Amino acid sequence: MDDAAANGDVEVMKFLHDHRSEGFTEKALDQAVGVNSGRFSCMMTVERLVSYDAECTEVSLASAFSHGRMKLLELLHGEFGCDGECIGAADVKACGANSCAMKFVCMHHPDDISADELLQANSFIKHLEMIQLLEECKIEGWLANVMDHAAAQGDLQAVQYLHEYRSEGCTEKAMDQAAAYGHLKVVKFLHENRTEGCTKRAMDGAAGKGSLDVLRYLHEHRTEGCSRVAIENAASNGHLDVIDFVLSNYNVVVTSKAVLCAAKSGKLDVLQRLLRLNPPDDVRELFMVLVLEGHLRCIKCLCDITTVSSAMINDGLVEAAKNGHWYVVSFFLAIGVSQESISEAIEGAARIGDIDTVKLVMEMNTPFRPFRLTKPYGLINAAVSGDIDLVMLLDQGLLNRIDNIPPENYDGRHLHWRAAQIAAAAAEGHLEIVEWLYQRYHRYVDDQVLCIADGSNDLAIVTWLRQVSRRPVTSEALIKAAKRGHLDILEYLPRCYPGLCEQPLVDAAAEGGSFDVIKFIHFNRPCEKCTTRAMDVAAEKGYFDIVRFHHENRGEGCSSDAIESAARNNHYTIVRYLFERVAKGRSFNAIQYEAEEGHVKIVKFLYEHPDKLENLPLEMGAVAKSRRLYMVRYLHTKCKATCSKSAFVMAAASGDLRVVRYLHENYNEVCSKQAMDEAAADSHLAVVQYLHENCTAGCTRNAMDWAFARET
Repeated sequence: MDDAAANGDVEVMKFLHDHRSEGFTEKALDQAVGVNSGRFSCMMTVERLVSYDAECTEVSLASAFSHGRMKLLELLHGEFGCDGECIGAADVKACGANSCAMKFVCMHHPDDISADELLQANSFIKHLEMIQLLEECKIEGWLANVMDHAAAQGDLQAVQYLHEYRSEGCTEKAMDQAAAYGHLKVVKFLHENRTEGCTKRAMDGAAGKGSLDVLRYLHEHRTEGCSRVAIENAASNGHLDVIDFVLSNYNVVVTSKAVLCAAKSGKLDVLQRLLRLNPPDDVRELFMVLVLEGHLRCIKCLCDITTVSSAMINDGLVEAAKNGHWYVVSFFLAIGVSQESISEAIEGAARIGDIDTVKLVMEMNTPFRPFRLTKPYGLINAAVSGDIDLVMLLDQGLLNRIDNIPPENYDGRHLHWRAAQIAAAAAEGHLEIVEWLYQRYHRYVDDQVLCIADGSNDLAIVTWLRQVSRRPVTSEALIKAAKRGHLDILEYLPRCYPGLCEQPLVDAAAEGGSFDVIKFIHFNRPCEKCTTRAMDVAAEKGYFDIVRFHHENRGEGCSSDAIESAARNNHYTIVRYLFERVAKGRSFNAIQYEAEEGHVKIVKFLYEHPDKLENLPLEMGAVAKSRRLYMVRYLHTKCKATCSKSAFVMAAASGDLRVVRYLHENYNEVCSKQAMDEAAADSHLAVVQYLHENCTAGCTRNAMDWAFARET
């Protein structure tokens, strides 16, 4: 039913509901909204699920917000979010540029949103319209950041409106960001009408954008100038005209970083210009940057104007091959390279499956000898890539046999490299390569190789290797097949392994989450071992069918960790199911964590069972820093949670003025000097102002020191 809901298949849902008894979990509604919000069938799916009394979590409402489907939003809000518990900062931010969804939030939950947070988190097409809506709904939390953000977006109308009708003003970031994004009209307005000014970052940013008109305006009308960062930014994006303008009008240094930025951009004219102004003493770093980026024209230019050593050419060949730069490799080969670097280049190209570069280098007729004899990853990765031509080419080009080297550690297994090569090909499902390698190197196929192959989910490879090797199946192979949910392989392997698995096979199957595998083991191998971990891990991962099957058909049960793990992962249906059936006489400690994570539905459910909860009454704790006012409010009004000074400090440090105000108004003696210190350290001006006006604790010197350190 969960899958049918996720696919929006109403007919399948109806059939299952009418003819089956398995039911569904909260995932049905969550996935129906999250996956299908953009589909026409979504509304019908949700309406049908609601008629079936389906449950959901806060995930559903958040998804409806993000897609802006108003009818869907109204339905879910009416059914599950009437008290506003599911309206959090994350949900509001998810509204994106959808004005209808935003209007809905403003009308129904004005106390749960902040103008500053909302406008900064979203890039509205109609920025001014949203500003006016927030004013109309009397939304609080207006800061100078609002105009800063509007300026960065280039919304001149919004900037003009904020300037004329609001008093928060802006900061120097407004002009800095407007210039950095090339918004000349906004820059002009701010310069002519406001006094905050800008910093050197304005010209530095405009240089990176390539906005020559903005640079000229700032140069003619302002005195802040620019820094060396302007050249670096312009070089990064290949703006030669900007570099010329800056160098003609300002005495800035062309740094080695600027030269490297030009190299990364691959703009030859920019690189030549900067090299004339700041030729590096050691060209190696510059040379290797060009090689890594694959800028052949720049490499040729550098080779023409400076001395490039043979060692650099050899290293360049290897790096170019590793990164798939065929033309650069060809250029270096024509110059001349060492035999050692040729072998390393071949292996480097092989590691990324680049057969064209391998062929190019091998045309030099230099015998290939892997650079790292103990772990020839090039040969192994060629098998992983599935390119049998590459595997054969490398094998035939080896200087001499390297099969006599000792085994090494490969991903926790002690294997010969040939065994690792065959196992890697098998794990990726490349039967043709497995057959080719086995015919030549079958002596390296042992139980470890077969175990890796058994986990490939490719029955053809498993059966072929088992038939030709005639080796017995190990418990490890069964465990791996069960964990990965490979039912066909698990059905095949016991034919070669009639005994019981040495480890709890049912536990492994539960971890894999395959209900079919669980049922197969239960009905066909009923004597296989099982512990409480099976139900515990199924509960933790949200496998409701497995949890229910174990409870109804097996006697091992679960531990007290099962409900706690399910709760921590927001699996509401499993939490409720286990509470009703297996939780008698046990105590659980998950409610604090659930509150911190914002899982309001589970918090409500758990709190309705106080006899099974530890650590009551609750402490606000880290919930205060989660920026979830609805959860803070619920814990205070319903759970009677306490609030310590440290919790209040966390709220101040998070910068959420709504939470800070709520805690201050509803709890006594929570203010401390550290609260303002932490708010100042993270530049939360609104929180600092509120604490200054409403709390008598004040602050310490750290507030000024930390605020200054952040700005510098």
